[in-house]
Amino acid sequence: MGPDRSLLEAGKGRANNFDALRVALALMVIFSHSYPLLLGSNDREPLSLATGGQRTAGEIAVDGFFLISGFLIALSWQRSRGLADYLRRRVLRIYPGFLVAVAFCSLVVGPLLAPDVGVYWKRFDVSRFLILAFKLEGALTPGLDTNGSLWSIRYEFFCYLAIAGMGLIGMLRRRPLVAMAALACSAIHARQLLFDYQMPGSRLSWLWCYPGFWPRLAACFLAGSSFYLYSDRVVLSTRWAIAAAARMAAAAALPSTRAFALLIPWLGGYLLFYLAFFPAGRLRDIARRGDLTYGLYLYAFPVQVLLVHWFKPHLNPIGLFFAATAVTAVLAALSWHLVERPCLRLKSPRPPAPHAVGASPALPAEGVPAS
Repeated sequence: MGPDRSLLEAGKGRANNFDALRVALALMVIFSHSYPLLLGSNDREPLSLATGGQRTAGEIAVDGFFLISGFLIALSWQRSRGLADYLRRRVLRIYPGFLVAVAFCSLVVGPLLAPDVGVYWKRFDVSRFLILAFKLEGALTPGLDTNGSLWSIRYEFFCYLAIAGMGLIGMLRRRPLVAMAALACSAIHARQLLFDYQMPGSRLSWLWCYPGFWPRLAACFLAGSSFYLYSDRVVLSTRWAIAAAARMAAAAALPSTRAFALLIPWLGGYLLFYLAFFPAGRLRDIARRGDLTYGLYLYAFPVQVLLVHWFKPHLNPIGLFFAATAVTAVLAALSWHLVERPCLRLKSPRPPAPHAVGASPALPAEGVPAS
């Protein structure tokens, strides 16, 4: 990679691999889901086997998405004109693609899978469908699970709101506080893994999502934001990247320690941002004709469910992965060109320069939701 340099220095140019990384993470989700959807469990999922059941490839990919999102959304807040501009951009990025995807699941995939289409439509409640969609809870498909990937989108959007809150109270200008919050979330996650700690629920759990997932996801998101805020101090070094990879490999090989998942926000985050600025040639142009990442994440699961429903005796997990990827890529391209890109054009233009709240590498600010 050349001489060591800070993350801030690496981010001063427009050359980065974030788009390629997000596509790779989306493909990891499709690959990982191919095993339980076809075989009924993760017992033969390669990453689950490699880590002794600590993480599947899909779970690692979701963590990676939250890390990248935390980094880019902190930057997005810094570059926004204010709260209204920031929220407008986030809503336009999340909602249009999501709403069309849940309509596809409820109005197309559900009836195709339903044993009795008449009963399906009798149980279909339009008002509940709209409520679930606008709350980012997923698709209404009575008696069926057509899209098990959508659960993370709501967590993602709450993370966007958290960044806005931290920005408004000045917390993003006090980067040690953000890093401490990330470490606190990691500590709670460690307690969950090591001591079977159960997050307390509340009467508002229906609003704040399932509490048990928050420590893991918040640790990744806030770690990503911390990498951004400390980009002037984070040194990208090949030696350190190799050391981080070695430590994670050791943790994967020792599942009894349950350490692998706990290292993802920090050592995994370091590796992710190291790769984001590794010279990658044409990979950097992967989204030149369209960013398919969100669409790949939104549509892969229902496509896989349909393929399993129609062709299960003729499929194996690898075959399902390739078939689903091919079909989903078409839907993702349609989503980008017909839904996402037209809506993103409604955003107001960026100000000439970001207002200073910390380090400011010149990176694309529009992160793709976690997948």
